[in-house]
Amino acid sequence: MSLCKFLIYLCRMLKLISPIFLILLFFNYSLLAQTTTKINGNIVDNSGKALELVNISVTGTNTGTVSDSKGYFELAFKGKSPVNLSFSHLSYILKDTSVFFVAGSEIVLNIILNANEKQIDEIKIIDEKSKERGLIKLNPKILNSIPIISGNQVQSFIKTLPGVASVNEMSTVYSVRGGNYDENLVYINGFEIFRPVLVQTGKQEGLDMANSDLISNIDFSAGGFAVKYGDKMSSVLDMHYKNPVDYKGAASVGLLGASIYGEGSSKSRKLSFLGGIRYKNSQYLLNSLETKGDYKPNFFDAQAYLSYKASDKFSIGLLSYIANNNYLFFPEDKTTSFGTVQDAINLFVDFEGNEIDRFSSVLGGLSFKYKLNRNLNMEFKTSVYTDNEELKYDIEGRYSLNQLDKQIGSDSFGDSILNLGIGSFINHARNYFEANIYNVQHKGSCTIKKHYLQWGFKYQNEHVHDKINEWQLIDSAGYSIPNTGQTIELANFYKSENQFTSNRYSAFILSEYKSGEGNGWNFEYGIRYQYWDINKKYNISPRVAGGFYPGYDKKLYLRFSGGVYYQSLFYKEIIDRSGVLYDNINSPFSINITASSDYDFLMFNRRFHLKAELYHKIINDIIPYSIDNIRIHYYPQKKANGYVSGIDFRVNGEFVPGVESWLSVSLMKSEMQIKKDTIGKQPFPNDHPVNISLFFQDYIPGNDQFKVNLALVFLSGLPFGPPMEDTYYAPLRMSAYKRVDIGFTAALKREGKISRSNFYNAFRYINIGLDVFNLLGIDNTISYNWVTVVPNSSSIESTIDGQYAVPNHLSARRVNLRLTVGF
Repeated sequence: MSLCKFLIYLCRMLKLISPIFLILLFFNYSLLAQTTTKINGNIVDNSGKALELVNISVTGTNTGTVSDSKGYFELAFKGKSPVNLSFSHLSYILKDTSVFFVAGSEIVLNIILNANEKQIDEIKIIDEKSKERGLIKLNPKILNSIPIISGNQVQSFIKTLPGVASVNEMSTVYSVRGGNYDENLVYINGFEIFRPVLVQTGKQEGLDMANSDLISNIDFSAGGFAVKYGDKMSSVLDMHYKNPVDYKGAASVGLLGASIYGEGSSKSRKLSFLGGIRYKNSQYLLNSLETKGDYKPNFFDAQAYLSYKASDKFSIGLLSYIANNNYLFFPEDKTTSFGTVQDAINLFVDFEGNEIDRFSSVLGGLSFKYKLNRNLNMEFKTSVYTDNEELKYDIEGRYSLNQLDKQIGSDSFGDSILNLGIGSFINHARNYFEANIYNVQHKGSCTIKKHYLQWGFKYQNEHVHDKINEWQLIDSAGYSIPNTGQTIELANFYKSENQFTSNRYSAFILSEYKSGEGNGWNFEYGIRYQYWDINKKYNISPRVAGGFYPGYDKKLYLRFSGGVYYQSLFYKEIIDRSGVLYDNINSPFSINITASSDYDFLMFNRRFHLKAELYHKIINDIIPYSIDNIRIHYYPQKKANGYVSGIDFRVNGEFVPGVESWLSVSLMKSEMQIKKDTIGKQPFPNDHPVNISLFFQDYIPGNDQFKVNLALVFLSGLPFGPPMEDTYYAPLRMSAYKRVDIGFTAALKREGKISRSNFYNAFRYINIGLDVFNLLGIDNTISYNWVTVVPNSSSIESTIDGQYAVPNHLSARRVNLRLTVGF
């Protein structure tokens, strides 16, 4: 065969075979693409330490895994070469690497991650400043992780800290180291935040001003804080809002309300804006209470913060806030069982009437900051606060008090076997309160070598107008209580109208000194001055604090503080229950001494922090008060002296890698002696001998898309007693407050990750949550109704002078669903 004929024959054969070859090649390639490829290896840091819980993901897919406690990971996937793998961890710099492979093969890949030194250094600097100033710095990113029943994340967050106590999950109020609810300072961007005056129960209370979506920084001190903060005796909560640089936002909706916020900045980054709207409807929660009826609560607020940076030296900030909180209630009936196994009692009340409350407030604040040079800063602020409150109700009740059959096995076990008394009552109120508060202030700071000097002064003008008309009629078995035998007497009657304008002046100067590196020390001293032209009293508060690091590694820091803290008086403290204004009383003050230690240590190869603090407060010129639910009744005609002593502990860190948890334990004792009173020494109304709280975060092993958050609180019971018109008397103790809330969160789409769903990819993140409030279904008590039976022939031991203390229980178990999306 000639060469030409052979070549022609070969071409004809190739022409016939090539389609078959291409088809076989295509199927072979497809099969290879569907073949499982395995990648495994170990992940370590620069020192060779194995890294646990590093997230490993295949970019553009849902395939991923996490490293185990030895740093080992194993990943199986189907796909074509090459693939891009992403290795991420909170404390390390993100690393991406491309892997080339033959389908079906097994690849060994060892990875070294570099520590995020910038982030670690920033955290270390922040921690040092917080410790040296006696503050606890809180991470605002955790706020939306806590199971919240009140809709106020910040206050619920604060209630898990040492020394902080609250026996009402539906309210924002909290007590710090035995103090009352009016003794806590709250700031947002340097503007003081005020609380409503007429609110009596957590049911009426709406949303607190602090919006968790807008916050970037939270500092808290339970005592021993510097003179730059205002005039309150117990604590300070200092929050600052974000300065946005990107456009983003989020929306959330659940069974208890909804919220939305947005933030952004101009291209030049000179103008930034931040705003949020919240709505709360607690009807679902209130329907779990013992008092049944038609609850119609509606709480709304909106706020915005604008910031304009005119230059590197000059900036302007504008904070605005408006709230409208309405509470409407038509009660129907209430059934309460209480007592012991030996003395089981039941109270049934049938209601008629309604309650209509309205609380509205507006705040506007303007700030100017000017940086003269690198060492000198000046700030000027002015704000206006307006508050309008109405508390109106007419409620008639008919009650029956019965003893229950306590004999186990009896046919009538749990039924009423003896009527202890019947009666009725009428509660009436037409209470109004208006306040307009204007202030201007200046603050400055200057650095001179190792000295940091701060100063400030503030002028505040206050206009207050209140009108009180409140009374109660009690009729038991045909007897009006109190019973004169001749006329019908009201059990309680308060009618008054007061209006005044006042001026308040305050100033401070504070100096801080810090030595060099290593086992350095710091020292601060300052003085604060205040004058109020109602009582015409000058209050001067000197304070000192200092601390040092015993070792060069700065793992241990020891601090002490001492000073005088005055309680700034306002409307509530100087007006008694009859409306009489006492304009010549002294402001209560405490001599506060603290000693604390902060210790950083490693456990499970992770960083932990332990803080312990001893404190002793000698308190003089106390205005005695009693607490009914969250309403405080002051007795300005009385004076008292007392003390509070205790110790607080808090340990926080990553009990589970990657998420922070903490445990707080507080022990305290308090006593007060009312002058010219024969009752003797008594505990403070907010005396909690034992306070334990836990916040714990966890996630499903191997999948941090599913997280669990647990909040646990145990508080020993508060002192209480029968209502007294002219003094505080609390011979009894409530039962302990015990509560467990748990929340589950699933990330349908995580921020920075690509989802298979194009719809999900339209959002930054999507989270769905399930909260179980009061997981154990415990009936906690917030207050007592005192029911008097005339005549009283019962031998039941749970009486004082013929009065039965009937508990008012808090919310029962409830489940909440919530959806949060970021955009």
